[in-house]
Amino acid sequence: MDLHQVRWALLKISVLVLAGTTWVFSGFILESRPEEDAAADPISQLVRLPASLPSQLPQKIEKIPEVFGPAAKPPEPVKMDVVRLPCWDRQIGSEQKVEARWVRLVGKACQSDFGVESVTVRNQANGYMGTVFEPGESSSLTTDYIPLESGKNEIVIRFEPEPGVKLETQVFLIR
Repeated sequence: MDLHQVRWALLKISVLVLAGTTWVFSGFILESRPEEDAAADPISQLVRLPASLPSQLPQKIEKIPEVFGPAAKPPEPVKMDVVRLPCWDRQIGSEQKVEARWVRLVGKACQSDFGVESVTVRNQANGYMGTVFEPGESSSLTTDYIPLESGKNEIVIRFEPEPGVKLETQVFLIR
């Protein structure tokens, strides 16, 4: 066998392997199309819904009896609320009662001008780490919707303007 025949044989084998893997890969991709599954099943749409958009849940939950029959009972409606904290960097120390399952914290840093990158918000009851951002107003801060557990939820707001320098405040929300 000369060099030309070896190259030709390797080229044929490579083309066959490429065609085979393409066929297997395309079959896998075409058989698992999540868009079609999500359109057919409203429950899977709930699973894929981002945590920051709980306002869309009630429309999705209304379809549960259609899918599982009249015996299926939809869960209680999702309640959301905004909790205003005047100063995030001062110890509040009081407990607030809330009815909502999801809360958004709104306020500002009164003692110093902290950047959003130095602020973290965490619900100690379930470990949820909230996202902090500036809504456009100077020194104003807000979070995404933070899920609350039944009972007492300790929300820890931590400012870390420099490495090693930390300022923490706690807010207690009772649901």
